[in-house]
Amino acid sequence: MELIFAYIKRFGDFIYDQSIQFSNDFEVRLENKILTVREKKNYLKDFYGDGIKNISVLVGKNGSGKTTLLDILGMNRDDRLRGSLKKNKVDDEYLLLYYIGKNGHGQKLFGIEVLGSNVFYDMFTNYDRGDDDDRYDKGKVSIGLVFKYENECFISIGKHFFNEMEENKADRLSDLIRYAYINESYRYSQRNERYGIYNQRYDDYIAKRIMYPCSNVYTKYLEICRCIEGNIEGFDFDKVKVKLYDEIDYEYLAWTDDDFKDKYKATVNEIENMLPLWKRINIFSNKKNEVEETNKREKYILDLYSRYILDMLVNGLYSLCKEEIRRRDSGDKTSINIMEHIEYIMGLESNESSYERLGKPTDFEEELSQVVILISWLKGKYEKEKLFALKVLARYIGSRIHGEEDNNDFGYVDILEKMIEEMFNIPERYFQKDGIEFLVVREANRYLENFLKKYSQWEKIKNDWHSGIENQFKVNFGLLSEGEERFIDTIAKIKDCVTEDNETKLLIAIMDEPDQALHPEWARRFIDIIVKALENAEHECDIQLILSTHSPYLLSDILPSNVFLLESSDVERQLSVQRMDKINANSCFGANIYDLMKNQFFMENTVGEFATKKLNNLAREIEGLDRDNEKNIENIEYFVDQIGESVIQKILKKKLEDRKQRLKLLNNKNRILEMIRNQDDKQRIKDYLEVLEDK
Repeated sequence: MELIFAYIKRFGDFIYDQSIQFSNDFEVRLENKILTVREKKNYLKDFYGDGIKNISVLVGKNGSGKTTLLDILGMNRDDRLRGSLKKNKVDDEYLLLYYIGKNGHGQKLFGIEVLGSNVFYDMFTNYDRGDDDDRYDKGKVSIGLVFKYENECFISIGKHFFNEMEENKADRLSDLIRYAYINESYRYSQRNERYGIYNQRYDDYIAKRIMYPCSNVYTKYLEICRCIEGNIEGFDFDKVKVKLYDEIDYEYLAWTDDDFKDKYKATVNEIENMLPLWKRINIFSNKKNEVEETNKREKYILDLYSRYILDMLVNGLYSLCKEEIRRRDSGDKTSINIMEHIEYIMGLESNESSYERLGKPTDFEEELSQVVILISWLKGKYEKEKLFALKVLARYIGSRIHGEEDNNDFGYVDILEKMIEEMFNIPERYFQKDGIEFLVVREANRYLENFLKKYSQWEKIKNDWHSGIENQFKVNFGLLSEGEERFIDTIAKIKDCVTEDNETKLLIAIMDEPDQALHPEWARRFIDIIVKALENAEHECDIQLILSTHSPYLLSDILPSNVFLLESSDVERQLSVQRMDKINANSCFGANIYDLMKNQFFMENTVGEFATKKLNNLAREIEGLDRDNEKNIENIEYFVDQIGESVIQKILKKKLEDRKQRLKLLNNKNRILEMIRNQDDKQRIKDYLEVLEDK
């Protein structure tokens, strides 16, 4: 399977009638509203390795439209409609053409995703659809359909992207084709506003689109291990610090909510004092508390449990009661006698709701009073079993937050219990007051690896199992430069998107300037490292990479048939897309970096602008040297010696030497004339020197 062609009839007010040919296996043309597909011999099949169909690159100056084209490919259906459908009028129209494969009769099948006011009618005409399809599709602004291609005509097979492609199979194109938009979260454009940074979006009408703003922690750890072991050439660091910490803030409301501060803060403080919190050491104190250095694992776990309970109490239960107060009459309160239900409370599960037995929480003051009673009872009964007491307390408060309908996917207490269970397997020496800290070195650390693997599994299901893990707990990788961190993160995200879905048959990974902030040597290695990473990843799908760049280093690794130059006109700023092998076939793969940099889509000048102006001024200063400013020669000579480009330096040195010779002639004018005996010769030389002096 492969994305082979994109046609943009119009997008915004600057893209009109532009085509992009992604495939090296097909030649696609759209002329006079006739869309034709020709299979061609691909002499460089598997050029980038087994399973990588091709790597396509968009180049052009800032503002030329690279990100816009990536968005057209990567936007989900909601964002397409939001951005293109205005007042029931469709402003944008474009289509994406896929080669799917052959059916049981050997016929080639193609998938077409389209956005348009009448779907196909205004883009191409050589298609044939059944009446039912025709009537249905007219009501859809954006949709994907499947065709066979015969006699230069696209003939509907009665399948949409949401239909099963074969009988007795659940495979649909909307599942088999997947886009992975890989980027830093802050760099996503506003066209992806509703994409959902943390939520995967599935849309049966077109292929699946998923964003990857963050890499899986465990995948990133494994890539770091590969670097430390020397398996990624060019990355030579020997250790990385890994730290798990939490961002639980239960004191925020005390500063921002006057109602909470006036009515409930005192009781919350009372509860806080009843819990085993590991209080912060005074940072201005020079005394080292030896007791604080012992039992660090137990202290951290008890402290974490306590703060987690307070967080659920303040940020969860208070917000819920506050919302209920707005809905109910002032006299409608739920009264709880916690001691009458103590056996029930002791038997609560981690994801169980207590609404049916104890009623829905409506009065926060009442809820707090019962929590105080429960803590007092637990302290008296389980004084030496603090962890068990906190577990009961956490399950009780969790049961007061969520309703019965949420039982199956409520994971706030689950995640806490699972993490603490894993923490008891970690040696005490790794615990700090604010988290758990490891060093990743050449020697494997099974405690760290096991914990990060579990953590990543929990984080992966955060959307189906609402645990708050992505908000409450963070993993930080330290001792890495910004470039190292970004590059490893990019490799990890590529690995994630390739390996996380076994059903995918075609993965299209989109990256907007992934080599940004990289050292030139890493930019030079970028494609090679990515290709090797994909070779090592276990996958059965076809992979296409589509990325933008400003780097000539990256471009030198790409075939010219897969490089697209984006240019916009000076006046109307309309976009033009040209394939590089149609312009200059020698300008990409294997080209010298200096030759690439001289292409104006990278740089108008290969010397810095400040240096360019200084060099131009220097040349004019040399030209203007005469006997009045001859003293500047030493300064100029020193300046010329600082120039790094040898050709420019030689030219200016020659120019300066010529000027010095002229000045030498003028300064020795009288002595030269005295040496000449022949009067005619003397007069000719005198006239020449006077002309030279005037110049």
